[in-house]
Amino acid sequence: MVASNAAQAQTFGVGVNSDPNLGVVASASSGDTTFTINAGTDQVSKSGNGARISSGSARGKVTVSCASGACTGKKVQVRVGVSGSPTGRARALTGFNVASGTLAVSSVSGTNPLTFVINSFPAGGGYFWLGATYPIAGDDSGKATGAAGSGFAISAVLSGKSFGAGTGSTADATVYRKLSIVNDTPLSFGRIVRPTSGSSTATFSATNPQRVITGSGVWLNTPSPTRAKYTITGEGGAAVSLSIPPSFTMTGPSTLTVTTDTTAQGAPVLSSITGNAGTYSFYVGGAMTLTSSTPSGAYSGSYVVTVSYN
Repeated sequence: MVASNAAQAQTFGVGVNSDPNLGVVASASSGDTTFTINAGTDQVSKSGNGARISSGSARGKVTVSCASGACTGKKVQVRVGVSGSPTGRARALTGFNVASGTLAVSSVSGTNPLTFVINSFPAGGGYFWLGATYPIAGDDSGKATGAAGSGFAISAVLSGKSFGAGTGSTADATVYRKLSIVNDTPLSFGRIVRPTSGSSTATFSATNPQRVITGSGVWLNTPSPTRAKYTITGEGGAAVSLSIPPSFTMTGPSTLTVTTDTTAQGAPVLSSITGNAGTYSFYVGGAMTLTSSTPSGAYSGSYVVTVSYN
C-alpha cells in the first residue's frame, strides 16, 4: 500500500503558473500602503498614500494536476499561508483570497492561512485564481526600492489519500519611491512698458531665456524676469509624464493671456538608476501680447504642473 501511494504521489502536483504581482507601485513618503489583489475581479484596491502605476493583471494563477485517474471526482483540500521573509520594501502578506478558475472552489475559510476545498477534482486537474493583501513600506522605512517579494506556500491534499503536494512562491512588485515636484523659481516677466501704438509681444522663452519684445513696447531692466524652474524627485531611471498647460491667464486691471513653452521634452527620465533617488529639472517660460490700450498695473496668475510615473 505504501508503495502504491508513493507512485500516485508522483502524479499529483501543485504549481504556480503566475505569481500575484502588483507590477510597479510607488510607495508613500511615510507609512505602509496596503494593496489588495482581488482574485475574482483581478482588480487592485489600496489603503494608504502610495499608488499602483501598472495596470496589468495582478492575480496569481495556481494549478493542481493529477496525471492518473486516482484523483478524478475526489475532494482536494488546499491551504495557502505566508512563508519566508519579505525582500525589498515588501511586508509580509496579511491575507489571501481565492476564486474559481477551471477548478471550482468552495468552503473557503480564513485569510492567513486560507483554506478551501475543491469538491470534485476534474480529470487531469485545472487551476484557480489567487489574490493577496500586500503591504508595501514607505520611504521612511529605509528599505531598498526596486524588486520586492513576499513569500507564500500552497499545499494540497487528496481527501482519503495519504499523499499530497505543495509548493512555495512569492508575490512580486517593483517599488518606486514617492514622486514629488518643487517649483524652485517662479515665472516672472518683470516690468514692461506697453507700446505707444499697436501691439507688442513680450517673450521670455524657457529654451532661450533672452528678453525679446516686438513693436514699440519696452522691457525694463529691473526687476529681471525669471523662467520658472521645477525639480522632480523620485525613483532613479524612471520615466515620467508631465502636464504643463499651453496657456494661462493673468489678472489685474484687465486680463493677459500667457502662452507657455518648456525645456522638458518627451518622456523625461530621472537621473541615476532603480534603487537610488533620481531627479529631473526643467524650465517653463512664456509670451504675452500687450496693446497700447492695455491698462497699467500689476498682473498675476497661476497654472498647475503635474507629474506622474509612466
